[in-house]
Amino acid sequence: MAIRETALVWFKAARAPFLVVSIIPSILAGLIARYHGAFNATLFGLVTLGVVMAHSSADFIDDYFDFRKGNLGNKAKQFHDSPLIDGKVTPGQVMAAAILCLAVAGGTGVYALLKVGAPVLWMMGLGGFIVFFYTSPPFKLNYRGLGETALLVAFGPMIVGGVYFVLIPRFALEPLLASIPLGIFTMNVGLVSNTFDHDDDVKSGKRTFPVRFGQPAAVRVLRVRSVEADGVN
Repeated sequence: MAIRETALVWFKAARAPFLVVSIIPSILAGLIARYHGAFNATLFGLVTLGVVMAHSSADFIDDYFDFRKGNLGNKAKQFHDSPLIDGKVTPGQVMAAAILCLAVAGGTGVYALLKVGAPVLWMMGLGGFIVFFYTSPPFKLNYRGLGETALLVAFGPMIVGGVYFVLIPRFALEPLLASIPLGIFTMNVGLVSNTFDHDDDVKSGKRTFPVRFGQPAAVRVLRVRSVEADGVN
């Protein structure tokens, strides 16, 4: 493939447009830290890169294990074309991309660890657990009905609180409270995706919210949250 075509294939394989849901929480954390008088642009840039690479790795791993289980059904019809389904990339290449992204994320995490100290190690451990075991065995969080909750935690308190801590460094209530709407938003994106995937998820044994409580219940939850958001605006 030509360079431009190869870049487009991997742009789609990485679900690049959706990486914004990890960039925005990082920016929010940076803004709060700056407001509190502590902002290191180099450290912020490296930590944000690590967060985005961890997110990208999670997406690659998710697609890899769903593909292995034959459960990529509706993804090509929803939010992104899937080069994995189309055969433009192989499962091995997808896993290699996941490992590469994890390596970059790990490198930035080690840098933050050396700058800030031991609490970063705990955050890296929890983040790495969610990244790798969201879909993969033996924990398979999304297959055990914990996928939506994992999205809320990872893209809300973990990113905002974690990036803030690296920049300050101290834990504070303000970034955690500010992270909740972002976490709920990302959880809603996952809920929409899982609602579309209901039939395939039933076949593969993935116990998402729509599988456990039904698509109508999932739609009602999304509608309530949408009304609440309109009321706030």
